[in-house]
Amino acid sequence: MFPSGASIGMIEQMVENPGVPMRAPSVAILTVDTADRQRYDATGFRTDNSPVNNLYINKQQPTLQGYFTRIALTELNMKWAIPNVNGYNNTFTVFVDSTYTGGYEGEITCTVPEGFYTPSALATALAIALNTTAQAAPYNILPADFLWNVRYNPAEAGGNTNSFIIENVASAPAQSNPFTIIPKNIGSRDDLLNMMGFSGLVEGVSPKFYGSYASMLYTPYFDIVSNQLTKKQQVRDNSTSFNTGQNLLARIYVAPDSLQPVPTAETNILGCRPFTLYREFIIPKQIYWDTKEFLNVIDLTLQDYKGNVLYETPSDKSSATPSSDTFVGSGSVNWQLTLQVSEV
Repeated sequence: MFPSGASIGMIEQMVENPGVPMRAPSVAILTVDTADRQRYDATGFRTDNSPVNNLYINKQQPTLQGYFTRIALTELNMKWAIPNVNGYNNTFTVFVDSTYTGGYEGEITCTVPEGFYTPSALATALAIALNTTAQAAPYNILPADFLWNVRYNPAEAGGNTNSFIIENVASAPAQSNPFTIIPKNIGSRDDLLNMMGFSGLVEGVSPKFYGSYASMLYTPYFDIVSNQLTKKQQVRDNSTSFNTGQNLLARIYVAPDSLQPVPTAETNILGCRPFTLYREFIIPKQIYWDTKEFLNVIDLTLQDYKGNVLYETPSDKSSATPSSDTFVGSGSVNWQLTLQVSEV
């Protein structure tokens, strides 16, 4: 029964809406494993040297065929085996004045050996690398004139937690010889400054430098890039960066899923040890496909925050020198993706 004098519009509003039946669209699953790019001979020895983070797979037949209009990345599983000090970022450069060195004036660049470093271990390794390099030819700087000390998380006035201090502690004159930290990380280049919290330095000289928060991560994120899978897009991906953000399936932030305090134990700081990275995308990017073309090849590139292919520890062997060491490299540490392909 409706109220007396009710208008047609009021009656329509009071009638129960029967609703519209809905169901999730039908999808197909496309799975990708980077191990499938590898080739082996009949005896089991690997014959290719294709990189794991710049993937290209061509099965010589359509990888996906049928009527589909959307592709979406839904899962990523990855063993993070990338040292936080590696061939992309393992240098540190300072400038010294001849007034304080006994003769040499100019830049000194040292190299820290590749590896997974906790902050304290990196502080020790960088101090050794700086002093060893400066005291050797062609610089020949005496420890009495320049001796660098590097510390992490100092408990002193002016220091910040989870940060580094780099200072000159030469004995004559005591702790007064200034130097300059020189950034070598413009554009696609990188060095230790960003990871150690010395990015954004203002030009100047000082006997002591206090860093900001040190992430200890070689890259804060990486992009999963595919020229093939995104070529049908009408609107192109873009970024505030000139180096990253194009042709994306997803951007993966190397961070825990939830809000967590910075670990007190250095070995628990993300990036200081290998770890497993798993992401399930609840609301994935839906990539347009126009149904007129099958998907023939898979091309996937993982790019770091500088736009470079995500670092791989190189393999190294010498058949000509039987006694030389052989390194398999991180190219055998594979990662996997799951994509959903929608028919509507």
